[in-house]
Amino acid sequence: MRKLGKPLVWSLVGALVGVVISQVAVHTAGLAQAVLLSNEENTISIVRRYASSVVFITAEEMGSGFVLDREGHILTDSHVVGSALQITVQFRDGSTQLAELVSTDARTDLALLQVAELPAGVEPVVLGDTATLEVGQKVVLI
Repeated sequence: MRKLGKPLVWSLVGALVGVVISQVAVHTAGLAQAVLLSNEENTISIVRRYASSVVFITAEEMGSGFVLDREGHILTDSHVVGSALQITVQFRDGSTQLAELVSTDARTDLALLQVAELPAGVEPVVLGDTATLEVGQKVVLI
């Protein structure tokens, strides 16, 4: 039997280790992705359900907000609205409307707006009930 030279042996060992490492990496990546997708299914379904309620707001600053109810109330940040004389809301479908400032609270940095009419297909966000929420429950920001 012919002996293999050290350089050839180390090349073969290196190639074998490389194949094993790449297979482990592929297998591990597949497991991580499967776990991630399984873990994120609930979040993905929430985002899909309520994405139509997320709006883009142009006022003193630009920001986002979300539709609270079918009457056209929209919650955003007070600093976005500031002292703007005109507030424009753009919906996911691209339509825009002027909004009325209903109320602001500088302490919590919240502002409540209202538009005259919601576009078709907008699903208001359902907020959690603080009386039934548990510490450690997941919070989803869209």
